[in-house]
Amino acid sequence: MLIPMPSSRLTRLLAGFFASLLVVSWSVSQEKSDPGETDASPAETGVVEKVDVHLVQIPIIAQDRNGRPISDLTPEEVVVKDRGKKMEVAFLDPFVSEIERPGPDGEVRLYVNAPGGWDGVVTSEGDAEPRYMVLLIDIENDAKLRRPAAMAEVKQFVDDQLDSSFRTAVMSYNGHINQELSFTSNKEAIHSAVLRAYSRAPRPDLDLNARVRGLISQFEECQEGETTPYSFQRDADEICLRNVALQYSDERRQFSKDYLDALEVVIRYAGGLKGRKSVLALSHGVAAEATTEALEAMKAYFGNTEQVSTLRLSLIAGEGSRIRMDEIMNLAVRQQVTLHFVDRNSAPTGVTGVRQDINYMPGARPMQAAFEAPQVDLEEIATHTGGVFVHSPQEVYKGLTHAINLEQGGYLLGYYVSEYLSPKRLRKVSVGCKRKGVEVVHRRGYYSSRESSGRALNGGIRLGKGVPLEDDGREGLFMPFKIVVDPETLGYQEFPDAGAAEATLTVHFRVETEEGRPLADSYHFLSHAYPLELWEKGDVEPIIINGWVELPPYDYRLVAVVRNARTGVGGELTTAVSVPAAETGTGPAGQRQ
Repeated sequence: MLIPMPSSRLTRLLAGFFASLLVVSWSVSQEKSDPGETDASPAETGVVEKVDVHLVQIPIIAQDRNGRPISDLTPEEVVVKDRGKKMEVAFLDPFVSEIERPGPDGEVRLYVNAPGGWDGVVTSEGDAEPRYMVLLIDIENDAKLRRPAAMAEVKQFVDDQLDSSFRTAVMSYNGHINQELSFTSNKEAIHSAVLRAYSRAPRPDLDLNARVRGLISQFEECQEGETTPYSFQRDADEICLRNVALQYSDERRQFSKDYLDALEVVIRYAGGLKGRKSVLALSHGVAAEATTEALEAMKAYFGNTEQVSTLRLSLIAGEGSRIRMDEIMNLAVRQQVTLHFVDRNSAPTGVTGVRQDINYMPGARPMQAAFEAPQVDLEEIATHTGGVFVHSPQEVYKGLTHAINLEQGGYLLGYYVSEYLSPKRLRKVSVGCKRKGVEVVHRRGYYSSRESSGRALNGGIRLGKGVPLEDDGREGLFMPFKIVVDPETLGYQEFPDAGAAEATLTVHFRVETEEGRPLADSYHFLSHAYPLELWEKGDVEPIIINGWVELPPYDYRLVAVVRNARTGVGGELTTAVSVPAAETGTGPAGQRQ
């Protein structure tokens, strides 16, 4: 049963997003009357335990002098140094794999009966490794002009640049996150989702020019004494200046918090995927802190006086929302989610001009500062996670294409250390390349998450009776399955006020070859709860998700990655299946323990 979420702001934001994924209640158990179900015990296989490790991970991008990606970098060519000491590279995983591996001669079909995902049958397509991408369309912070043209360019990008290897989800942001489409390679569905995203209305807000001019007007009211219109000698009430600056920063901080909370939802949404994943956001963003633009507006009217300098030191002393931004970046790195940002907004007019009959002080650029502050933050988030920030005014297609092409030169670099390094030392880690003409762009490293070594995911994949395929002359088996998971190993959280134990679950089910090549996959993101009274008694049934596969002759692995997105607790369940030619389909066919 589904139970309302607790009342914290971020949890309400998550709850609102999760609710948008569900149209019917989802049951955690099914009667044992499904066709083809076997009474055999579930295959309790593939349990993955997480242990503490001293592993530093660094997302990097390798490119040549012209900014073109380098896709064939090897670990031997990479040089990692910590304060001058050379470190041994443990691995260098490319974001985009170009290795072709063998597979079955025939189409694999997969269906998973769970909410919060693509609700159709998934089929295997092509030989390339799947690339998971969330296309995030920011309605609230995007320029209002030329939106129909921008939407047309996004659709063109989907048609021209996203081949069958891409699994694309579409989300929109208009003050909160909306899921328009779960992961699919169906381009018609992606087009429809883009249209829905652009049809949403943003929250009411002043445009940049009006906002900054209004702020300067408030600072004018802090003036003490008389002055001529063109005089640059103005005194102010420092208490008034401080109060106006703090009030403005507090107002803008809420917009920043909403935006960063939304990014967290997107990262956690993508984080449950097995494989490399990226977020491609069409957004101008929101500055983590509005203090800089407030001080620049203050300077525009009063100049860089001793009063302004004193306030500058006190107002920028706290880190504020930048702590939250740092948490978002580290979360993305831990979950191996790369964030790219494409900003199509043009700089505002009047960045250095005259307001009515009062000149801005020489050198003051308040509107420019307010415009550039979000871009600086987005660039830091992007490069920290192995992505890029592209400012492409009014050229959406070009910007999106450039961002996704650079993934060809993206890697996740890892090395082991004997002790945990301080954040200051991690910032001083340098990454270079022995190959001439190759530039490596990177940010500081981050440790792999420290998980309890005593906790494991309990569950398995039950295979039903295999039935020979008969349609269209195809050879192979139709086989039902159940994913069975013990909820107590997923870290459900107890909320007495709501009377529930809750979790936000990601379920990524994949059909792979025995060698590990992905063939078909289905991803689901859902909110789930048990009544608290039953949870505390331990009287809860396991989570059961039904599905089926159609498999031509070959050796396979069925993989279910189940994870609590709120806590990061979860694991991987696997079972092997062999489908020989001319299989009769008796019993739980082909299962190998």
